Amino acid sequence: MLAESTAGGTALLAAGAATFTGPAAFSGGGVLTIGGGQSPATGTGAALTPASLILATMQQNTAGVPVQAA
Repeated sequence: MLAESTAGGTALLAAGAATFTGPAAFSGGGVLTIGGGQSPATGTGAALTPASLILATMQQNTAGVPVQAA
């Protein structure tokens, strides 16, 4: 892991697993919003690979869906 103080540059570079306390931002991420009542969604701008992980967080509880909202 590398941590350095640079003006507007990389502050932390981890090769492997890392644990963060507090806010974290990731350069390879993206956001896809699916509106209420919508089902399928397609997004662009994130280069996904077979090893990519996707985190989806529900914002509201929905009747009949066993996953609870955050």
